[in-house]
Amino acid sequence: MRKALRNRWKRACSMILAAVMVFTMLPADIQAATSSSANDDGTFNNPVVYADVPDIDIIRVGNAYYMVSTTMHLSPGCPIMKSTDLVNWEIVNYVYDILGDTDAMNLRNGESMYGNGQWAASLKYNKGTYYVAFNSNTTETAYIYSTKDIEKGSWTKTTLNGFFHDMSLFFDDNGKAYILYGGGAIKCAELSDDLKTVKKDTEVTLFDVTKDTGETHFTEGLLCEGTHIMKKDGYYYVFNIGWPSGHGRLEMCHRSKTFPSTQWESKIILEANFNNNGVSAGVAQGAVIDTPDGKWYGFLFQDHGAIGRTPVLTDCTWKDGWPMLGKGGDGKTVEATMKLPASGSDMKSLVKSDEFYNDAEHRVFEEQAASGKVKTYNTAANAGEPMVVSAGDGNVDTSVIELVTNGNLETGEKDGWITTPGEKACNLEVVDTEKASGTYSLYVSGRPGTGSGACQNLSGKMEVGKQYTISGQLKYTEGPETKNFLVTVQHGENYEYRQNAVTINAKKGEWVKFKGTWTAKDKSEKLAFDPNNVHIFVETDWTAEQDPNNDLMNYYLDDFSVTIPNDNLAGDSSFQNGLGPWVPFEDHAKVELVQPGFGGADDKCLKVSERTENWHGPAIVFGEKMKPGSTYILKARVKYDAASPAQQTITFTMKGTKGELADPSYSSMAAVTAKTGEWTEVTGRWTMPEDATNTYPWTLYVNTDEKSAPFIDFYLDDVSIEEEVRSNEPAEAGEHDYNGSNLDLVWQWNHNPNNNNWSLTERDGWLRLKTGSKATSLLNARNTLTQRTFGPVCSGTIRMDISNMKAGDVAGLGSLSYNYGYIAVKKEADKAKLVMVDASGNSAAKEDKPVIKESVDCTGNIVYLKEDFNYAGNADGTEKDTVTFYYSFDGKTWNKLGSTMRMSYELTHFMGSKFAIFNYATDKSGGYVDVDYFRVSDQITGTNQPANALNATMTATQEVSGVMGGECEVKLNLDELKAGNHTSMEASISIPSIMSVDSVVFNSAAIKGRAIYEKKGSRLFLKVKGDNVSFAAADKLFATIKLKVNGYVGKDQTQEIKADYIKVDGGTSEYDVTGCAAPVLLKHVDTKAIAKKIGYGNPIFTQAFGADPYAMEYDGRVYVYMTADDYEYDKDGNLLDNSFSKINTLRVVSSADLMNWTDHGEIAVAGPNGAAKWATNSWAPAIAHKKIDGEEKFFLYFANGGSGIGVLVGDSPLGPWTDPNGKALLNYGYPECQGVVWCFDPAVLVDDDGTGYIYFGGGVPEGQNLNPKTARVAQLTDDMVQIKDRKSYEIDAPCMFEDSGIFKYNGKYYYSYCSNFTPANKDGYPGTGTICYMVSDNPMGPFTYAGEIFSNPSVWFGTPGNNHHATFVFEGESYFIYHAQTVAKEEGKMKGYRSTHIDKIEMRANGTIKDIKGTYEGIPQTHTMNPYERIDAETIAWNAGIKVAPCKEPGKLYKDYNTALTDLQDKDWTAVSQLEFGDEGAVGIKVNAASAKGGKIEVRLDSPEGTLAGTVNVPATGGEDKYQLIDCELDNITGTKNVFLVFRGSTTENIMNVDYYEFVEMPVKDKLASKISKAEQLLAGLTGAEKADLQAAINAAKAVLNKAGATEAELEKAFAALHTAVDYVQKPVDEKLNVKIAEAEKLLAKLSGTAKTKLQAAIDEAKKAMNDPKADQFVLEDALAKLSQSIKDAEGSTSVTPKPQPPKVNETFSASNGLKYKITAYSSKAKNVTVTGISKKVTGITVPDTVKYKNVSFKVTAIGSSAFTKQSTLKSATIGKYVTSIGAKAFYNDKKLAKVTFKGTAVKKIGKDAFKGIKKGASFVMKKTFTSKSVKYKITKCTTSAKEVMVTGTTKKNITSLNIPATVKYNGMSFKVVSIGKNAFKNKKKLKSVTIGKNVKTIGASAFLGDKKLAKVKFSGTAVKTISKNAFKGIKKNATFSIKKSKRANLKKLLKKAKTKNFKVK
Repeated sequence: MRKALRNRWKRACSMILAAVMVFTMLPADIQAATSSSANDDGTFNNPVVYADVPDIDIIRVGNAYYMVSTTMHLSPGCPIMKSTDLVNWEIVNYVYDILGDTDAMNLRNGESMYGNGQWAASLKYNKGTYYVAFNSNTTETAYIYSTKDIEKGSWTKTTLNGFFHDMSLFFDDNGKAYILYGGGAIKCAELSDDLKTVKKDTEVTLFDVTKDTGETHFTEGLLCEGTHIMKKDGYYYVFNIGWPSGHGRLEMCHRSKTFPSTQWESKIILEANFNNNGVSAGVAQGAVIDTPDGKWYGFLFQDHGAIGRTPVLTDCTWKDGWPMLGKGGDGKTVEATMKLPASGSDMKSLVKSDEFYNDAEHRVFEEQAASGKVKTYNTAANAGEPMVVSAGDGNVDTSVIELVTNGNLETGEKDGWITTPGEKACNLEVVDTEKASGTYSLYVSGRPGTGSGACQNLSGKMEVGKQYTISGQLKYTEGPETKNFLVTVQHGENYEYRQNAVTINAKKGEWVKFKGTWTAKDKSEKLAFDPNNVHIFVETDWTAEQDPNNDLMNYYLDDFSVTIPNDNLAGDSSFQNGLGPWVPFEDHAKVELVQPGFGGADDKCLKVSERTENWHGPAIVFGEKMKPGSTYILKARVKYDAASPAQQTITFTMKGTKGELADPSYSSMAAVTAKTGEWTEVTGRWTMPEDATNTYPWTLYVNTDEKSAPFIDFYLDDVSIEEEVRSNEPAEAGEHDYNGSNLDLVWQWNHNPNNNNWSLTERDGWLRLKTGSKATSLLNARNTLTQRTFGPVCSGTIRMDISNMKAGDVAGLGSLSYNYGYIAVKKEADKAKLVMVDASGNSAAKEDKPVIKESVDCTGNIVYLKEDFNYAGNADGTEKDTVTFYYSFDGKTWNKLGSTMRMSYELTHFMGSKFAIFNYATDKSGGYVDVDYFRVSDQITGTNQPANALNATMTATQEVSGVMGGECEVKLNLDELKAGNHTSMEASISIPSIMSVDSVVFNSAAIKGRAIYEKKGSRLFLKVKGDNVSFAAADKLFATIKLKVNGYVGKDQTQEIKADYIKVDGGTSEYDVTGCAAPVLLKHVDTKAIAKKIGYGNPIFTQAFGADPYAMEYDGRVYVYMTADDYEYDKDGNLLDNSFSKINTLRVVSSADLMNWTDHGEIAVAGPNGAAKWATNSWAPAIAHKKIDGEEKFFLYFANGGSGIGVLVGDSPLGPWTDPNGKALLNYGYPECQGVVWCFDPAVLVDDDGTGYIYFGGGVPEGQNLNPKTARVAQLTDDMVQIKDRKSYEIDAPCMFEDSGIFKYNGKYYYSYCSNFTPANKDGYPGTGTICYMVSDNPMGPFTYAGEIFSNPSVWFGTPGNNHHATFVFEGESYFIYHAQTVAKEEGKMKGYRSTHIDKIEMRANGTIKDIKGTYEGIPQTHTMNPYERIDAETIAWNAGIKVAPCKEPGKLYKDYNTALTDLQDKDWTAVSQLEFGDEGAVGIKVNAASAKGGKIEVRLDSPEGTLAGTVNVPATGGEDKYQLIDCELDNITGTKNVFLVFRGSTTENIMNVDYYEFVEMPVKDKLASKISKAEQLLAGLTGAEKADLQAAINAAKAVLNKAGATEAELEKAFAALHTAVDYVQKPVDEKLNVKIAEAEKLLAKLSGTAKTKLQAAIDEAKKAMNDPKADQFVLEDALAKLSQSIKDAEGSTSVTPKPQPPKVNETFSASNGLKYKITAYSSKAKNVTVTGISKKVTGITVPDTVKYKNVSFKVTAIGSSAFTKQSTLKSATIGKYVTSIGAKAFYNDKKLAKVTFKGTAVKKIGKDAFKGIKKGASFVMKKTFTSKSVKYKITKCTTSAKEVMVTGTTKKNITSLNIPATVKYNGMSFKVVSIGKNAFKNKKKLKSVTIGKNVKTIGASAFLGDKKLAKVKFSGTAVKTISKNAFKGIKKNATFSIKKSKRANLKKLLKKAKTKNFKVK
């Protein structure tokens, strides 16, 4: 019905639109217009928005107007537009990012949502919330979105239960909400209070215009739709558009005094043919709106030809209670020019130029917006794997084909059932004593082997590649409590061809449902799937020793089913189960089942009889089961028995509606001439029309061609109708994920974009468009970027780099509509052509038929493309609605290509023509183009050249050192800009990302006007403003730009600084910048560093090798454990391949910032010197830590070659290490390793509940490369050093080779591994030597294959070899750690010696992992380093020539573990990255070194050849183990620097060993003197108040500096005050303005009367400037100057209270650190304040214990709600000791907040979401021990993810009973009580009973030792897993332990293991 309504509506529109198009051809005067319709004289022109903005709705909130519109198929969708004068509009938001994720929405697989998508939105504001409601004609669903912030907020979506055409949302005064909707008849319905549903039985028809009386009575045409509603002065007004026959568009209004009502008055309030720019058409559909001063306007739209539907603003005059529209309310006259409704608005535009810098704000329009479908991997590798399930519905589905015979046993016989072939027979019996459903089940008994069981023969029924659903119910009654049964498929002659399909987790005595899927496939290359020899059976796990009770138990089976989806639209093709969907066609003839059919006597078929016409016969009504454009294949058999005629034509005919036709059409699907008495086969192929509708549902009927009665009976059998399978493009992972690029709001994509295929980040200042899916034309090309065009004329230009296009790519600039056109580069195999394509004939042809009108060869890789739109035409009416295309190869000389093309507005798209930038592939994807800019103009220039263009040039330092700090000078030279009432100049300069702007020096003497510069990302703006701006210089120098290199280059590279544009007066004239660019050569400095170049992060260290890395985060550092590769040589010194056989140590490094790595040396693991003396090797470690009995322990797992795995236990990350087992944890001979080829490569996970798991295995059995099944997982015991129950479980990882990995993310477990190197793995399986991953909801599996994520290192570095990895999380971010032969490669020794790298893991919103790239760049440093604390010399970012060796000096991290630098020869060096020295910096260094002969250390900055800060002279200390601390003065080092220590001395011997060094900070008095000097230097560049304020601060500082005997505290205070003053003048102007606003708001409290009012107004103006995203530095500087003056005026005002007033409750104030406070108590008893916020962005916040205000000291007792919400830079917070409450959302969404420190323990309340959204894993630090209700506790975990405590004792001496709670509150937080510590309640002589909380998992050693009277111990829960030795030793004899029944046996085991005697468990 909905589609029918739309189709009728489209037909009506098309007829009327045809009439309108006639009017649009009429000649008319052309109005001059820009993208804004405002004129300079205070008027505006209609259309008020000369662009496509249809179906508008508008509201006013305060002084702001907001408007929504239809955007159909564009994304993001439903724009929110804002104006303050109803004329100048801008886009401020969208309602959604994407509407959904279907093929139609993604413009994929031939589907689209052109003409559908989002329609006719309704906008409302109610009680502080904004609402947008609309329908989607794609989803046929209605939605309501809501937000509190219409301009910046994200929207929340609600889906309504229905489709409501052109609905309008309405909130009545009584609080009820309604929707109004419909066409012709307008209806309403009430919504539920939450707006989520339409209330039942509330639909009311308000009015029907076919039943109206008077002027709104219409019966033909577009009667009435586009509903809007308002309430005013007691009347309800409903507005609608009509387009009835005999009229143009008109606006009608109905009114009533009640609502909902069926009694309405009606009136036409506007019927006007508005003539403008060649268009004469009606104006209607929209809303009426009032202004703050009480004026009313109508805001509607007009059909305006090819540009689309344009808004029109007209007067609204209330006459007799009717809102009459038009001039003076005449209802018929729309004025072409009117006065602006309000003045003072800036010129706004819905269309903009764009330089494509990534400088727009990142916006998420819809909360939790769709981020892409979960990627489905249905490959041969995983689809057929066993699936552990515990439930299945077992119901019969008619849409599937059942393969099993007698699966439910309801025949009472065992037909179809046999025992497993190749196994000894068991007994099969149908019984009624046990059944899951129905009457019978199959009882399987006497099983002689695990493989013997119930079986079905499915030979000939299964096909390779098809997926089957297997389900049923099973029960067993004897044997173990739980047992795994297997459904197994055998597809060959013996057991070798068996594959497990479903695993059944069964429980004794219970029926368990099972259901899983399995894909038929080869087991291996040798064991292929034989479809003619297939059996399926139920067995138990094979074991070598088969125990009758545990392995060969009897079982019952019921409802067994194996199905495959039935794709046959004709239902059951054989008719064995009924007629299915077949019915008599239109109720004529008789249709029944008869025998025999084609298959013989027992076969059934369909018979047709009692026909009275030749078209009478059987039929199937398909309706929407068939899809337009899809092709269907028919197969059937037909027969008739009549003696005559001898042969008869039988036809299968399709009937249905299409296009705009109301009557159905007919087409033949198939026809055959049958002979009497013979079954005849018929086949056919039929494609459903693209424009098929279901006004008459599409129906297949079977008929004959007989001319007259009698009409024969005939038969049908074996009928199948299936959709022809086409090769569909699948959804791409991550296509809707945020890609880091942010476009301006003016842009929309044609349909949903694929975010993988566009970027603003891959090349600064350019839009990159990559080809993805192939397309045949612009209409199905995805990632086409669009903007509105505007009238009367407009022009768009792009500059495009085509050097990376591939053959078949088409990229360019177009006019997007159904009848589109474009100019584009078409890449051919050996050249590129420019083509002009015209598809303006599409509508006439009713298909996409683009025509190349002209082409020329491209002469370079840079092309300029332009399109001129003329919507007004010439005075004679020619050229209206045309577009003309041009090209240039130099940006100056323009040539027309092709002919001018006529555009049109077509209902196919229902949108006006759009600017469109595109790039699509017609052959192979992967090419890309870069678009430098899009520039739009309100003038069309054609081939005209710019007249007398001014020129701009640029020169630069030609060669610069490519290291940090390298300096470059760029000169911008301009032609003279003569005086001439110019008001502005603006230049945009592109700066390479490796360079940053240090300063800009303007040629001030030559510039008239105020000159400033602004930095924004990689873009520099130079701006001049004034009343008469001009420039004239003899040498043409306009400005000198000083740049610094901010990184390092790995090789010589040329960077280009270029001008994007230089425009005058906003673009009315421009400089020619086509040659305004300067190349700069950044020279690579060869530092002799190997592999890890300066500035890069990979390999993480290079002074030694490290392979098979595994990482652990602990105490703020990442520790990495690795196989200690080292070069092997033969006896002659020749380098050998790495044999791995000699490796028996592990290397460890650690870092707090992922750039500077501390080398801790090697751990002796295996062999005679190792901790595990039984082991020969130590490879591929894994590390974990866990608290055991309250003490942190570290567990180091390692591979003993390929034969086993060992574990060591340590007290710290570095040791000491002991071997708890004295043997292997896992070994070949162990049952856990059965079927594993290589028992090695462990990975360990300690889950959130403390349970440990180990993953291991590898190798490829002969012939099983696709599914080796050699990976395993096992649970560890609580002490982490044994395998629980000696059991492991198979992980069927496709192509498994080695290298298990594991991590947990968002509740899911990710198992990863390296695939094998067997060549030519099948499609759907991973490639060779890649890292793949699988996902599970359970740490033990089953795991589902999810794809490949990391290619072999040979791909990234040209270093082949094995691919070993691990994953880790550090400070809430996920990382991928792996190895590659990068160091060995650079040394020319690539023989298997490997080095460790780290790169980032990025997760998609749907939980899949993005592909990971191997890089040398690595991870950016996460923190700066503190230079004023000890820096271990073995902490290294980069180096050349150094080595690290053990050192006996005390260590920094752990006293007993230390290493030092050694093997240092002349010019060897080491470096640390990003030392933060501060503003005054360091003046010295201390070095702890040892040297036999002495040497020197040069301290250099930024490179080994950089600035020399000082030289440390190291004397001979008496030997290389005799360390001495040496002091050295340095030149002052300030800021953040990379520091290089260059060693000078012998070229052959070790110069020295270096243990550590630290820098010496400048003394405070010197710091103050230095700061004064710097401040005085700043004075010269200041004026006015800023200069005076800084001078006063300098004078105050000097006074303290010169004060005799000034204390250090006084000096520090003076320094801080001066630092604040200096900091202020150096702040950017926006930050200064924020400071002044805070100062002014503080001053307000002292003011009253006029002075207060004036200052408040000044503050409001300043805030307005701050919040204006378009405000530049000029605006902010002016606002700052005005506010500063207002503050001075206020301070001098007589209104200022002469005497300071005492503090008052609720008074607010700010402190110097930016914290804001509110006084909550001020009395003799209490003086308290609450922290309410902070005025600036900071990295650390300290909430003090007390704060002074008005000389009163206040305690800080609370942190208010939302005080620090969304502090994007905040990393740490300290909370004062008096704070008792923390408000809701106090630190909400502070995503980087990683540490919160509580100085006290006074907090009683923490509000909701106070810490929600802070960094994952963030820690809370507070006093660790506390007492609650006489029980003592110690905190063991306190992070965002876990808060846990251990019970340590009690304060009561004579305690008799003890209750240990599940949770305990402390410092406002709830902690789980998870353990009882060692000796906690030892020797409590009077203790009789204990209740242990439900969360307690561990009871420590001797916890209740000697409690002689303890007789009762009750466990409230079942969490207990560990009871340590002697925990209950010596308690009362026969003491009772009580616990839940299911856990009693386990408790007994734990108590016995703990040496507990004489006890009972109940």
